[in-house]
This record gives sequence, structure tokens and C-alpha cells, in this order.
Amino acid sequence: MALPRRSLRPALIRLASVSASVVVALLAAEAVVRVFPKVLPARLRDAAMSRYDALPGGIYQYEGMTGMRFMRPCATVRAYSAGYTWIHQTDERGYRNPPGLADHRVLLLGDSLVYGHGVEGDQTVAHALRTEYGVAAYDMSAQGECLYEHYVTLRLFADELDPDTVLLFVFVNDIRDILKLRRHELEPGPPEIDRFDYELIRQRLDALREFRYPRLTSVAYSSSLVRLFAKTRSWRPAPPAMSITPPEWRPPKRDDLGRTDRRRLPSSAPLAVLDRELFGPINVYYDTVLGDLAARCTGRGTRLVVVHLVPPSEIDWPQRERAQEVLHRSLDAICSRHRIELVDTRPLFQDRTELILPGDGHLNPEGHRVLARFLAHKLLDQG
Repeated sequence: MALPRRSLRPALIRLASVSASVVVALLAAEAVVRVFPKVLPARLRDAAMSRYDALPGGIYQYEGMTGMRFMRPCATVRAYSAGYTWIHQTDERGYRNPPGLADHRVLLLGDSLVYGHGVEGDQTVAHALRTEYGVAAYDMSAQGECLYEHYVTLRLFADELDPDTVLLFVFVNDIRDILKLRRHELEPGPPEIDRFDYELIRQRLDALREFRYPRLTSVAYSSSLVRLFAKTRSWRPAPPAMSITPPEWRPPKRDDLGRTDRRRLPSSAPLAVLDRELFGPINVYYDTVLGDLAARCTGRGTRLVVVHLVPPSEIDWPQRERAQEVLHRSLDAICSRHRIELVDTRPLFQDRTELILPGDGHLNPEGHRVLARFLAHKLLDQG
């Protein structure tokens, strides 16, 4: 039996009051977080104010066929991380270049170190190459990307951009990124080489549209709390990523048959390199993908240069140095086998911590200028 209409009025009034209270609370939390961001713990502050996500107002859009996040085209947002803010602005393809940049003979494929995490667009290595050395650099780097994303990106845009030179940056953190993204498909013949329909992927990218509406920092903060609790069953955030104490070496967990549980990732990238059982398939993957990429570049008359990027670090521990040496020996063998140029930046940044952002580890503006000068001389010396 339906309730009398007059009995619904108090319930509706209470519902409206609760809804208004929730809205006012959210707006108050939003104001507090925006005006006093340091009231939050460091990790949750980064989660609440960072734009490195595919949520509304984030800089990424997700493409399901590749499992990749592509930066939104023609986007301008204020990004934040580890206490640093910068303007993130992308061109019509979604990369951090001036709009309408027509000269793109030199492509840069890297991660946040090359993208310019923590610095402005006119302070990046690509900008310095263009303005100070006359190198027609086009930056196609993005935060957290590794060889898998670099390969897919080049396959998607090579015909359109038709580069003369490709600079592919390899950083030790890429090893852990590949384990997270491709650990189940590291056998010979990865699908991105001969099973992806790149024409269809481009069509899907072109069909993605950005939804432009305000991003509520308090909502991002709340969602980060929920994700943290779901992952750790604790509301207490972990210590900041940059720590003065190196992570301890812990042998990987093994199942009853003695096999490594690949679902558990090492606590740091250097430890992933030093674990022979984990690094073995990665080495095969690099050999397969770089070999295919070298053949495609040779067929197009494109010069492929692999840059082993080793920035300075505030953390001084032997395992990092050993991991860099292991990775470089692996890259040297692969590049020699496929006739790829290999550039080593270890001597460039040796003990030069003044070239990185304190407490963050990414290159500061001077670090980008130093890297640009180094790369320009390498490129120009060899034509």
C-alpha cells in the first residue's frame, strides 16, 4: 500500500539535508586540500594532487587493446609530485611539444626523466635540443613508460612522422615496469610485434575523447585511501618512495616446485636486474624487440640509437651500481648483435647530484641542459 504523500515530505527533507551536508563537507575538504596540501601525508598528498592517472582531469586516457595509457591531446593542466609543480601541456598527438611542431626528424622515446617530470616545458632536454643546438627533437616520452610502450608508440606513429633518427632511452626502472606490464608474455614472439592491429589501435585512439570537467582533489584523495586500504588493509600510508636507506635484498618467494612466484615484484628496479631468474626473460625480450625495431628502422633508412640513461642518485648503495653494469653489458651485447648504436651516460652524470631535483631524483633544468648538450654532440659528431 502506498504511503500518504504528506508522509514522504519529511523523508525528502532529511535526504536533501544529508546530501547538502555531504556536498558542503566535500567542498570544505577540497578547499583545505588545495590551500593547505601539506596537512596530508606525503604519499596521499601525491595521490590526491597528482595528474598521473586516467581519471577525470588526469593527463591519461586508457586504450584497452594495448593496455597502455596515452596522454590526452591538446591538454593543459597543472601537475604535482613530491612538492614540485609544473604545467603539463601536450600537442595534437598528446605529447609534450609545442602545438603544431612540424619538424620531427629526431624522436625521443623515454620515461619521466626525458618527459621532464618536475620542470616546465621550456626546461626539458627536447626543448634545449631544439633551441640551443638546432636538433629537430620531438619528444614522445611519458611517465613510467618502458621498451614495450616505446615499441608500440613508434609502430603507431612512424609512418606519420617519418623520423631520420630515433633516440630510445633505457633506464634501470624499465626492467621493473616490464615485469609489471608484460611478465606473462615475455616468451619469444611477443604479441606487439606481429599480432597487434596497429591501424585499428590508431582508430581507437582517434575515437577517444577527453571529458573536460573539474577534478576534485578531495575525491582523488578519498579514492587513494580506498585503494590503499584494499591493497594493504591499512589506512597508514607507506614511507615516501625516496628514502636514504636502500631496500634490503630478499630472495624471491618460490612455490612448492621451486619456481619463482613472478606475481611478486622486487622492491626496487636494481634488485630485479640482479635476480638472474627474473632478468633472463627480460634480456630475451629486449633482444627480440630491439632486433625487430632495428630491422624496421634499417628498412626505413632511420638511425636507431639506444641511450642508457643513468642519472645521478641521492642513494649511494653498491647494488645500484652492479645493476647498472649488468644492464649495460646486456644492452651492449644486444646492440652489437643487431648493429644498433649504444650511448652510455654513466660518465656524464657520475656523482653529479646537483643535476637532480632534491628528494625526487628526476633531472632538474640544468640536468636537462647537460643531457641535451651531450646528445647533440653525439648526434652531430656522427652526422
